[in-house]
Amino acid sequence: MISSGKHTEVELAFDVDADAFFMLSANYGMTGAKITRHDNHFVLRLEAEASSASH
Repeated sequence: MISSGKHTEVELAFDVDADAFFMLSANYGMTGAKITRHDNHFVLRLEAEASSASH
């Protein structure tokens, strides 16, 4: 959903193990994405200008 450019924020409403978390961090961290914790879920947020620059 983030990679499509249609969404700048995705809440991962399921358990994320350490391997998946580090994969997300590696894949999206270099693009300026922020991963935060919100009510027992992780939220992956990409700034709008970073999203448009990747296309």
